[in-house]
Amino acid sequence: MNKYPYSKKFLSATLSLGLLVSPIAGSHFVQTATAATVTNSNVELTITNGKGAALSGTTVKLYDSANKEITLSAATTKYSASNLKAGDYTLVVSDTKVKMTSKLKVSGTTFKKNIVFASSASVIDPSKLGAIGGVLFDSTDNLVKDAPAIKVQDATTTWETSSDSKGSFKIFVPAGSYKLYVIGQDISDNPETDENESVDYKNNVYDVKVTAGVTSSPLEDLNPKQEWTVNENKLGYDKLTFGTAIEKKTINDLANTTKEIKGTALNDSTVYLYTVAEVKDNEGKVISTNLNQVTSAKVVNNKTTGIGNFALKLSNVMPGKKLAIKVVDAAGNEYLDVMSSSIPKLSMTVTPLDALYGKDVVITLSDANKLMTTANTAVTVGTGEEAVTLNNTQYSIVSGKLTIKANALNLGSNTITLKNDGFNDVVLTQKLIEGTVQALTVTASSSKLTEVGTTQVTATGVASGNKVQYKVSNTPVAAPKAGADVTSLELIDLPVNKIISDVDAVNNKYIGVYEIDKNDRVVKFKLIILTAVSVKTETTAPTLSTAATYAADKKVVTLTFSENIFKTGTTDSALKSAVKFAANGTTFAALKTGDKVAISGKTLVITFETALSGNTNKIQIAANAVQDKFANKIATALTTGALTQELEAVKSTVTTLTSSDSLIVIEGTVVKVPDGIKAGALKAALLVDGGKGNFIINNEALGEADAEELVSEYMTINTTAEDTSKTAEYTITLVTAP
Repeated sequence: MNKYPYSKKFLSATLSLGLLVSPIAGSHFVQTATAATVTNSNVELTITNGKGAALSGTTVKLYDSANKEITLSAATTKYSASNLKAGDYTLVVSDTKVKMTSKLKVSGTTFKKNIVFASSASVIDPSKLGAIGGVLFDSTDNLVKDAPAIKVQDATTTWETSSDSKGSFKIFVPAGSYKLYVIGQDISDNPETDENESVDYKNNVYDVKVTAGVTSSPLEDLNPKQEWTVNENKLGYDKLTFGTAIEKKTINDLANTTKEIKGTALNDSTVYLYTVAEVKDNEGKVISTNLNQVTSAKVVNNKTTGIGNFALKLSNVMPGKKLAIKVVDAAGNEYLDVMSSSIPKLSMTVTPLDALYGKDVVITLSDANKLMTTANTAVTVGTGEEAVTLNNTQYSIVSGKLTIKANALNLGSNTITLKNDGFNDVVLTQKLIEGTVQALTVTASSSKLTEVGTTQVTATGVASGNKVQYKVSNTPVAAPKAGADVTSLELIDLPVNKIISDVDAVNNKYIGVYEIDKNDRVVKFKLIILTAVSVKTETTAPTLSTAATYAADKKVVTLTFSENIFKTGTTDSALKSAVKFAANGTTFAALKTGDKVAISGKTLVITFETALSGNTNKIQIAANAVQDKFANKIATALTTGALTQELEAVKSTVTTLTSSDSLIVIEGTVVKVPDGIKAGALKAALLVDGGKGNFIINNEALGEADAEELVSEYMTINTTAEDTSKTAEYTITLVTAP
């Protein structure tokens, strides 16, 4: 006979059991568990034959919910396992005749259960067990021998067996109510012939009530080779072409307003709706088909006709989808119907607004029914060979909004294509522009550092594939635009140890930290302003390293410190107010309006509007007025000694030397002189500390007879000030001027 092409066979999974429920009175097991909820349990199973004795020739196995076998310790009738997690387990007891599968729900500190397994009348107690039995015949009254066609089921346990050589079977069970399944013994095609030899026989299910000591059997014939009558394999299911109501049948249009598929099927059936996904080879040939369940519904029974109604409620109209409806009746017979949605593929036009580079882009789709999701929609960026398909970490579609991660799009125009089975391809253009940059989360710390002048910078929330770069400056670093090209900014990669050198808390205290994407464009930025806490510092404050001096014009006074200094205030006027002057060396007063104060490197320079006079002038600098680069301030006011005139550098070029050419010299000065200059003329031109001094040439005092001696190159001259308070000796080297 011909096989109905859409009729499907009963699967073992159809008889999968639910969770353990309360046992039927007089049943073959007792469950004992403590009331407290615990994590793990010790399982103690007592498994016997029908007379309470140990099993013989039987296999006992226990599986967890992941179908992993649990090792059982066996001792006569006791089977145990320790420290099992609470949850669902499957016990399988079998011999050559019968396989019994029972669901256990393990809980409590100790889980105990008594189980009876019997496959022969010789090992049963008739006062406790009965049987379900019978003989299998086909439609021509021939015995159906050795057929694995019998399943018996109650709320928690399934028994499976085959007919024997006489076509008979018997399963021993406790008294109670059961379902007896006679499974159709299908015939498959012979691959060695071209004939269609397959036959699909129907399953049948019967309600059987068992009494102890009695074998029960349905009144109906038990036929595992029962053929279907015409259209019987449809299981009471009927429909039109999907969504087309050309005549009154049992399927309504799947309208957007109702989102329902209605129909009929046998009482006690379950109806499932699937989407059909075809897998094709490179030539477009369908090589396999996958069914993805969408929803299901139970049939509302009609006792009069035996065929009830169902309604499959959908979340959307599934435009352009190929669908399948499967009906599974109480006996596990299946009927599958494949259809196509009457709703054609939808079209969508999207015109997104310009978005800021470096931020996630959110695009509102014209998808009123929220049909597009991350799972069912592919997103590509670009066109042709340059098109890139995004992975599901780079985008999401939720509630009609497409969100694309910041690093997935480029500055300028991006062509984006959405592919969804229910829509024609949606192509849109998203433009990214430069704008206000997002803040990068950055911290700076010196707690774990040992090298002075370093800080450790940590940036968090940096996107995968992006890098962190930085720039150190003595002025605030301006925030770039989001999307700005950084190739011209001369940035430095943040090292693996995240340590930045040559920074301080006063001068080089500004660090611009940038998050840069794969296109060398800025996506985030943060300006860090370092403090003495965030930089590894030393603690020595600056000190005066030399006596304060004034220049020849007696207006410019220079104070030289041990290291570079910086003002502590924010303005020059604040620095000026911290400097005072005492002409008599004791009475200090503020500088006059025309006086000026400036800092350069290690020096603090005071420029007086009026030249100084006398030899008792002193300068005083207020405490905390100046600091070094690590914010170490002078702790107390500094007062100079009496100011002395500084020794200025000689003229760089001298064409003639006469008594009118005054050369004020300092230690180590190199004096350039013209050829033919006499030693006497040179002596007359030299000033030491503003006055004349002794003149020793080549370790000998210059006498009158030597005054006419020509000065030679690299001649060493020692000069000593005539003023006895000036004890310094200055050595100069003479070089012939070009």
